[in-house]
Amino acid sequence: MVYMTRAQREPAQRERRLVEAVPYLEKAFSVDENDPVNILESGDAFEAAGDLSTRKGCAYYGRALERARQLGPSYSGDQIQWRSNHDC
Repeated sequence: MVYMTRAQREPAQRERRLVEAVPYLEKAFSVDENDPVNILESGDAFEAAGDLSTRKGCAYYGRALERARQLGPSYSGDQIQWRSNHDC
């Protein structure tokens, strides 16, 4: 996604780019909210946003965790590791 890439490359505009990215992340997720691949990709994107953000990291990690919980029944044998750069 363009906004996520720009957030990574433009530290001075990082928070703004992440805010711009969220509606697109949600729109992409809404295409098929029950598809495990779509859920996983959405969770990964929100985790990346959490890694990049200095102000809203916990909120983005929370959204990633919501997606991970959706995967629970589909991936009952897998373990989800929580990596946070923030004190959430």
